[in-house]
Amino acid sequence: MTPNPDETLKTEVMQHLWAQYAGILTESQIEKHYRTYVDTFEAEKMFRHLDSALDGRMPKTLLDVGCGFGSFVLVCRNRGIEAIGAELAEFDIRFAHKRYEVSRAPGVSDSVYVRADGLNLPFPRDSFEVVTLWNLIEHVPDYRQLIRETYRVLKPGGLLILMGPNYAAFRREAHYHLPWFPLLPKPVARLYLRLCGRNPRFLDTSIFYCTNRGVLNACRETGYRILVPGVDKILHPESCRSNKTRRIAEWTKRLHIQSIVNSLLSARHSCPFKPTILIRAKKD
Repeated sequence: MTPNPDETLKTEVMQHLWAQYAGILTESQIEKHYRTYVDTFEAEKMFRHLDSALDGRMPKTLLDVGCGFGSFVLVCRNRGIEAIGAELAEFDIRFAHKRYEVSRAPGVSDSVYVRADGLNLPFPRDSFEVVTLWNLIEHVPDYRQLIRETYRVLKPGGLLILMGPNYAAFRREAHYHLPWFPLLPKPVARLYLRLCGRNPRFLDTSIFYCTNRGVLNACRETGYRILVPGVDKILHPESCRSNKTRRIAEWTKRLHIQSIVNSLLSARHSCPFKPTILIRAKKD
């Protein structure tokens, strides 16, 4: 199990979170934010998603753009992946270095975490087998440039995994945790937040609306081929690791409904109103 921060580091990062999210998150939400994103709870879930996306074939190299406090990179490193984290926020990257040094994970922290802007990554072309963007896309003013940068640093055949909130959906806003209307105009959103007793500062400085349709289109325009989860398994049941999934895929083949199931999977994946953007894209 990946070590979580010791008490000294926890105190330091909690003080930072209190200052950063004052008037934005409630006390219990800040505590939950720490458990989810600073501890390794969410990072372990992300790793399971990576494992599923690659069907158990782990990459040698990986870049996590917007790595935050470095939890996902730490989990990957302890699984034998040469993962690197890029993060622009000074406190976050400094904390990631400190935690890594006390974790006894393989490698030197200076080469594992790099302070960098995702819109201008300091890596040569064709450097990584996998690039991940976990909950970053909504914090970048130009996500199209971000996606172009991931394409540049990926090796041919490399995989992009991207996750973020879809602001074209009816959902709870991912940061304020309040009910949110699709593409709620910012002036109205500021008034709404003030009426709820929340500070709109984070909305103004750190949230840039993105949609499932817009991000999918940006990936395609960049040159990515979108991979729809499940489609390859339906077409190739023998490739399924799960016996249950293999049986389902074989039945769709016997019943001659593979094309129908694939169409349904594709429609669900590209739905403009799904709450979460979750994209796997390949650089051919």
